[in-house]
Amino acid sequence: MKKTIFSLSGIAVITATLLSTSVLEVSAASVGSTTSGANVAFQPKKTPTNPVSPGDGKTPISPTTPGIPNT
Repeated sequence: MKKTIFSLSGIAVITATLLSTSVLEVSAASVGSTTSGANVAFQPKKTPTNPVSPGDGKTPISPTTPGIPNT
């Protein structure tokens, strides 16, 4: 009988603790303006970028198409 009462009271304490923490509210700090006065313009590149090896990023490679022999 004592074990049952002890178990039930333990479960009640754990349940009350879990329910009481879900009531708490958390919010982020307020910040100032999130807008910017910056002007950004993108220019297309005039010359193509040749492919390079992904290993070192410097060695030029010749791309291939699967199923078509490299000429």
